[in-house]
Amino acid sequence: MKKSRTGSFAGEGLASPPVATVQLPLPLLDVLADTRTAFFGLCLDAGQQVLTAMMEHDREQLCGPKNVPDPTRRAYRGGSTRGEVTLGGRRVLVPRLRARSVDGHELDLPSFAYATSRDPLDARTLEAIAIGVATRKYRRALDPLPEGIRERAVSKSSVSRRFVALTSARLTTWLAQPPG
Repeated sequence: MKKSRTGSFAGEGLASPPVATVQLPLPLLDVLADTRTAFFGLCLDAGQQVLTAMMEHDREQLCGPKNVPDPTRRAYRGGSTRGEVTLGGRRVLVPRLRARSVDGHELDLPSFAYATSRDPLDARTLEAIAIGVATRKYRRALDPLPEGIRERAVSKSSVSRRFVALTSARLTTWLAQPPG
C-alpha cells in the first residue's frame, strides 16, 4: 500500500495580495524561426504590457476608477499619446497614458517618469564606446529588435553627442575636485 504524498501547504488559507494578470500570445513559429529576436520581442511586449498596467494604476490613483463619476476628483483621464522609454541602449516608442488636473494641466505618472530615465541609455553608450565600439557601429552592437519596433538614439550623431556630453560632464566634475 502506497502512502499519499499530497498534503496541505503551510501557507494555505492565507489571503494573497491583489495580482495583475498579463496575457501574452506566444507566437511559436516566430520563436523557432529566430529565437533571439523573438525572445527579445516577447520581453519587450511583456514589458510594455506591465508598464501600461502600472501607468493605468497610477492614473486610477489620480483620477479614480474608470467610468465612475466623482465630483471631488482631482484629475481626469486624458487618453494616450506617444512616449519613449529606454530599452537595451536605445529609445523605443510606446503608448503613454495621460492624466490632467481639474485645472487642465498635464500630470506626470510616476511609473512612466521612472521608465523614461536616460541613465541606462547613458551607461550603455559609455560602456560601448569604452570597449571600442565605433559610433557608426553602435546600432549593430545592440540586441536586434523585432520588426515593426521603431528605435531612436542609435544614430552615429546621437551616440556621439551623448558621449561628448557625458564625458564633458564627468571631466568637469573631476576637474572641480581639489587635487590630492
